[in-house]
Amino acid sequence: RIREEFVEKFAQQKDRLNKAKYKDMTFTEDEVKANKIFMDIVNEARHLLKGFEFFSGDFKKEVESSHLYEIFSEMPKASLHHIHLGSIVPASWFYEIAIRDEGVIVNFETQKVKYRLNNNDPEYKSVKELYKKAPDKAAFRQKVEALFQMSTEEFKGLRSWDLMMRKYGNRAQICDLTKYAEEYIIEACLILIKEKFINVQLKVLHGFFRDENGVFLDSEAEMKIIQSAYSKIKAQH
Repeated sequence: RIREEFVEKFAQQKDRLNKAKYKDMTFTEDEVKANKIFMDIVNEARHLLKGFEFFSGDFKKEVESSHLYEIFSEMPKASLHHIHLGSIVPASWFYEIAIRDEGVIVNFETQKVKYRLNNNDPEYKSVKELYKKAPDKAAFRQKVEALFQMSTEEFKGLRSWDLMMRKYGNRAQICDLTKYAEEYIIEACLILIKEKFINVQLKVLHGFFRDENGVFLDSEAEMKIIQSAYSKIKAQH
């Protein structure tokens, strides 16, 4: 509920700011013509702008053969416009936490990870305990990291959206926890900085962080985590 309210408030505020910022903007005669050409191309491809499964099968081929796709492909990529913070950090980060934190539990049959201090679900086992008993540590690491690994190659199948949400959900079980949230934000932002992203804006983080009992933090507690992470990142760079 808190998350939905914040997202709605954020969207309304963004809309107001954009209208104020661009209210006096006008196109030149050439820009009007160029915009007409571009919008005609967009409208031709309107039927392609749908759903989350466009990376698969014949639909993928149709998208990639469109005039609109050709234009976008040739455009300079000066920025990464949108990325979910939970998808940035490599799977190895989650693995290292999972093998030392008894609260991280796993069901390898369903490929799902949860966080519970009091594990009463017989279908889930402690990753830490399974690690201790694993005869082949390297194979075990590979098996666990696969639960968090997110790659373009994996998401080309027909069930790509379901797969992505499951893996993103596995990641959220750890990175949204209060005790790991700050560390995760710092790790994610340092990766972006290393990749030469010079302007990183964190948006819509409210309503995501929770304690070990699954209780979401209030806005003040969340802002303390975000501000602390920001201060440490700024001190390093």
